[in-house]
Amino acid sequence: MKSKTRVITLFLVLFSIIFTINGCASWSLVYENDENGLPISGSIVALRNAIRRGADVKVSVPARVDDPEYVGFIPCDAVYVNHDGSVACFSTRGISVRSTLPGANFGFQDNAFHYFFAVHTMGQNDNSRWSVGEHTDRGHTQGPSVPVKWFIDR
Repeated sequence: MKSKTRVITLFLVLFSIIFTINGCASWSLVYENDENGLPISGSIVALRNAIRRGADVKVSVPARVDDPEYVGFIPCDAVYVNHDGSVACFSTRGISVRSTLPGANFGFQDNAFHYFFAVHTMGQNDNSRWSVGEHTDRGHTQGPSVPVKWFIDR
């Protein structure tokens, strides 16, 4: 019986390792557009097909307009394929943080806010901020347009 238990335990450990490795490496860049909505790489058709198959989607956008190398990766809570074939990503999970740049005071802001985010394959960018713990509008900005990298979980 101990031998059977060891085999099952070993199988579960190996399965967990393989599942974790596959889970970590399964995101693929499928499409990229610039701030004007023009394609840079990949295929918007492949992005739409993956969404229609139920793939999870996340996007990468510049976290600062003045520094395109400082990027954020945001999981999409809702993804829409529009009648014109364009795609929109909406995320409602964000919370404000201090700068993550080296030497900065890393962490959550003292006066934190929820951060709602939307991007579009046409380069459109929309953000809404609301105070944590109360229903107080902290600002709503549209634009500037941003380049977006679209990833799918295969």
